[in-house]
Amino acid sequence: DADARVKLQDDATLELGLRSVAIGKMLYKGCETITPRRIRAFSFARSLQSRARKLGYSDAEIDAYLDSDVDKDRVKAKARAYLKAKGTDFAKPATLCMVGAAEIKSGTAVGKLLRLH
Repeated sequence: DADARVKLQDDATLELGLRSVAIGKMLYKGCETITPRRIRAFSFARSLQSRARKLGYSDAEIDAYLDSDVDKDRVKAKARAYLKAKGTDFAKPATLCMVGAAEIKSGTAVGKLLRLH
C-alpha cells in the first residue's frame, strides 16, 4: 500500500544524501579549485536511488520527487543553511573554497564527492 510507505523526504538517509549532493554542487560551482568526483558522485546517487527503491518507490516516482521544485528548494535551503553555519558567505567565493577544502580534508560525506585541483 503506497500510503504506508515512508515519504521520500522523511527518510533521513535520502534527505542527508541529497543535501550532501546539493552542498557539493554549490561548492564546486562557487569555487574554481574544487571539482566533483563524478564517478563517486554517480555511485553515491545510485545508492540513494537503490535506497528509495527498497522503500517501495518506482523509478518514475523517484524521478518525480527529484524533479519536484518544492523538494529541490527544500534540499537547497538545507544545503545553504549548512554552508552558512560553516562560515560560507555566498558573495565571497573564497569562503566556498575554504569550506570545500575543509570538507575534503575531513573526509565528510560532502568532501568525498569533491577534489581539489
